[in-house]
Amino acid sequence: MRKIVLCLSGGFDSSATAALFHEKYELYPIFFNYNQPSLVGEHTAALRVVRELNLPELTVAALPLWPSQATRQVERHVDYCSHRNLYFGAAACNFADNIGAEAIWFGFVADADERCFPDATLSFAENYSRFLRQIYGSQGTFMIDAPNGKRTKEDLARMIIQTGFRSELTYSCAYAPPRCGACRSCQAVIKAFEAIYSSHDEDFAMRARMRDPYCQTLQPAESGV
Repeated sequence: MRKIVLCLSGGFDSSATAALFHEKYELYPIFFNYNQPSLVGEHTAALRVVRELNLPELTVAALPLWPSQATRQVERHVDYCSHRNLYFGAAACNFADNIGAEAIWFGFVADADERCFPDATLSFAENYSRFLRQIYGSQGTFMIDAPNGKRTKEDLARMIIQTGFRSELTYSCAYAPPRCGACRSCQAVIKAFEAIYSSHDEDFAMRARMRDPYCQTLQPAESGV
């Protein structure tokens, strides 16, 4: 079974990636602590997902990013940290080399806003891989990929509903818990599930509501750390 390092933020996209592929690949999750406002919510969610899917122990990497200078306001929400995924990819390569993995996966989806998040796209992952090959050649090079990079968030939500994965365990919000419901990250998940409610039969829509992170409240015992 191929050994893959998965960048797991605890958000909907990376958690769904874990849920879809954990039985086909040996996924090693890595979480990045860069003092983000949503750190507690994301880390707690990542731990829940690891337990739910019985993944290997979550590795946590602390990275020296400076939000006061590297973070910008986007529609009044602080949800972009400059060059974030460049840092994540480099740390994940180091981790992959340590454990003997052959690839690094991100949870990017096709409908990411490239204007605001240029380093959260499939093309970013492909270009990162090319850069590594140019620098390191065939030795010490890892494939950087986004296996859901051609799927939209709605596509991902439909697939997750069919698997039965408890997507309410995830945390996609730019701020500390509870989910604000208004930031760009929250709205993207909300819109994906709303699209399912309006375009599927009643039975499927009911199943979607059972898995919608914004329709479900976790019990205290499930809240993580």
